[in-house]
Amino acid sequence: MASPPNQISTSCSSAVKYPCPLEVNVANFVPIKLGLKNYCVWERRMLDLIESHRLRGFVDGTIQPPRKEDDEEAYWSWKRSDILVRGWIFLVVKERMQRKLVRLETAREVWIAIHEILGSSDHESTHYESSDYDESDQPEFEDERAASRYLPLQKAVLNGDWEKAKKILEREPGAVGEAISLDSETVLMWAVHSSKRNHFVKMLLDKMSPDQVARPDINGETALHEAVACHNNEAARWLVRINPELPNIGNAKDGTLPVHLAATRGNREMVSFLLEVTKVSGDPNPFDEELGRRLLSSLAKGGFYDIASNFLQGHPLLASMKPSPLIEMCYQHSSFLTGTYLNFFERWIYSGIPLKLEGNANNPIGRGNANYPTGRDVENSVDGVVSPSGYCYTFSS
Repeated sequence: MASPPNQISTSCSSAVKYPCPLEVNVANFVPIKLGLKNYCVWERRMLDLIESHRLRGFVDGTIQPPRKEDDEEAYWSWKRSDILVRGWIFLVVKERMQRKLVRLETAREVWIAIHEILGSSDHESTHYESSDYDESDQPEFEDERAASRYLPLQKAVLNGDWEKAKKILEREPGAVGEAISLDSETVLMWAVHSSKRNHFVKMLLDKMSPDQVARPDINGETALHEAVACHNNEAARWLVRINPELPNIGNAKDGTLPVHLAATRGNREMVSFLLEVTKVSGDPNPFDEELGRRLLSSLAKGGFYDIASNFLQGHPLLASMKPSPLIEMCYQHSSFLTGTYLNFFERWIYSGIPLKLEGNANNPIGRGNANYPTGRDVENSVDGVVSPSGYCYTFSS
């Protein structure tokens, strides 16, 4: 079996088609382990997470693997994303059930198997016996009085059923700002997980006060954190409009602000918006010292060098902090042209241009060496381009 390439291309086409968000905290989105009683809630929350990162095709079968023989680079990009989604699922499945799924190769196969096991009414099928699963060591919503009280509301939110939720909220007006889950999440936090439920979010916000909108969960994160993490930009703007203080509320663990999440998720639109609405006139400044250094590092990792440059001009002391956020740029291959490779279209375009080969004694035409590899190196050329094979050429005069 061929091993994967040492360096997977980070070209725009592969990144868009096969996203691979490695810094996602799955437990923040799906805080429950899959069990016999909570499949519907678990499935909805898991789909929200997967879909928010544009990866739903890996479980519903709409993103098929490319033929390895036709495009090995694309195949390994697909494989990397599929392994990531499969890993997310395993993180929120009980260990005993994992044993039933561990031999399945793809995220799609695991998803189908779980549905066959728990999605039908017969949970004691030949695939999975209920005696194999011990529910006693994992509290479920139904076993927790506070959470089970709002189970119908949870289901209404996940289904985007505003009419049903409205009836519940009319009976219990206080529920609009109370915790409805074991992690102290509010109905608003659940609703913003998917932009498809924004009609629900809009109706909900009409019933909420600024303080209710800002209520944190068990991790100290607000609904704005949730909306930003799920790329729900429209809902995020609505939240800030209701409570302008939200961008300055950090979580309880390390003070992470919504703008940090936006940078980590690679959401340029939301990064720009949150930098505008996050207040820096207070004492202390939210971007002083560590929080500012982390933001600059996230911007560099995300390739937002123009935003990072502007941010650094307003906070110049951050460049001298240890570890320096500027070091992050050195680890990004895409930050330098010598670290990237020609994609298919670039090779095709350059193959049709009449060029004159430029070689030298240290790196003669047709050979590469450790110091001058046969990769893309346009930084060391003058008025030159790179051939389909990776060498430097200059235009004939």
